[in-house]
Amino acid sequence: MPGQDEILEKVIEIIRDSMYVESEITANSHLIEDLHAESMDVVCIGMELEEAFGVTIEQAQAEKLQTVQLIVDFVRESMAQAESAGSAVAETANIEA
Repeated sequence: MPGQDEILEKVIEIIRDSMYVESEITANSHLIEDLHAESMDVVCIGMELEEAFGVTIEQAQAEKLQTVQLIVDFVRESMAQAESAGSAVAETANIEA
């Protein structure tokens, strides 16, 4: 699983590419207030995040992801949950074999 800094770099890259942002983007940047994201921008960013990290972002969750750091935290938690779920499935398969 990638580390916090790697995820942050990729999230910033996705936001920059999706919105064509030239200004500085930090972990504290707010998508709407600081980066002036519109609803379509947020949708595009969400789709890019899902593809890049293999996570699923539900609409209710997407509305809460208002800063870059909140996005990074969500991605890390989602990847960790998927990783531990995969380990549990592998352990069950070994027990049943």
